[in-house]
Amino acid sequence: MASGCARAAARCNWPRWRDAHIAQLAGELRGGVPATQLQEMNRLQRAQAVEMQAAQDAIDAAHRDWQARLAEWLQVEQRVKALRLLEQRHLAQAAVLQKRIEQREHDELVELTHRREAGSGDADAARTHPAEIAFLTASHAPFDSLQVRLTRKLAATLTARLRLPVQAITQPATARVEPLATPRWQPDAALATLWLTRRLGGQRVVGAASFVPHTLLHTLDAALAECWLDAPPEAMLPAALAWRIASDSTQATLAVQLPHHTTDMTRWAREIIRHG
Repeated sequence: MASGCARAAARCNWPRWRDAHIAQLAGELRGGVPATQLQEMNRLQRAQAVEMQAAQDAIDAAHRDWQARLAEWLQVEQRVKALRLLEQRHLAQAAVLQKRIEQREHDELVELTHRREAGSGDADAARTHPAEIAFLTASHAPFDSLQVRLTRKLAATLTARLRLPVQAITQPATARVEPLATPRWQPDAALATLWLTRRLGGQRVVGAASFVPHTLLHTLDAALAECWLDAPPEAMLPAALAWRIASDSTQATLAVQLPHHTTDMTRWAREIIRHG
C-alpha cells in the first residue's frame, strides 16, 4: 500500500520535475533566458508549424481543384473546336450544294429560254442575265465561215456563262496528224480555272485547275454544234482552230481539233443537239 502511494506521488511529481529540468537546461544553454519564455517560444514555433502545414495543405487542395477545372475546360474547348469545325464543313458543303443547284437551275432556264419561241419566251428571258439575253437574241451572219461564226459564238457564250466580258481572238492553230471522228477541245488551265471560279460564284481567280470541267466541254460542244448546223455545210473543214480568250483578269488559250470529213462533223453535231 505504501509502495503504491509512493509510485502515485512520483507520477504526480514527474511533470514538475520535467519542467524544472527544462528550466535548468534552459538556464545553462540560453544563459539568462527564462524557462517560461523558452516554453512560450517552443509553443509559438509549434503553432506556426501547424499553421504553415495547414496553409500548405489548403494550397495543395486549391491547386488540385484548379488542375481538375483546367482539365474540364480543356475538354470543353476541344469539343467546341470540333463542333465549330463540323459546322464549317457543313456550311461549306451546303454552299457547294447550293451553288450546284443554282447552276443547274440557271442552265435549265437558259436552255428552256433558247428553245422556246420568241413570243412565249419573253417572260422567262426577263429573268435572265442581260449578257444571256444578248447571247440568246444575237443574230449571226448566215454566210460567214465556220471560224468567224464560232468566234462570235464562243465570245457570246462565255460572256453569258461567266457573266463578265470575254473576247475570243483567232490565232494560228496546230493540227494533229491522226484522224478524228469527233471534235476534241483543248482548253488550257487558265480557262478551266476561270470557268470553275465564275461558275461557283467566285470573283477572284486564284491558282490553277488540275482538270477540265465537264460542263465547260459540254458548253463548247453545244456552241460548235449549233454553229455547224445553223449554216450550210462547208465543203472542207479546217484541221484545227485556235483562239486567245481574254477577260479583265485572265488571258487563256483555246483550241479544237476537227474531224477530216464533214459527214462526221454533221453526225456528231446532230448527236450533241439531240442529247443536249
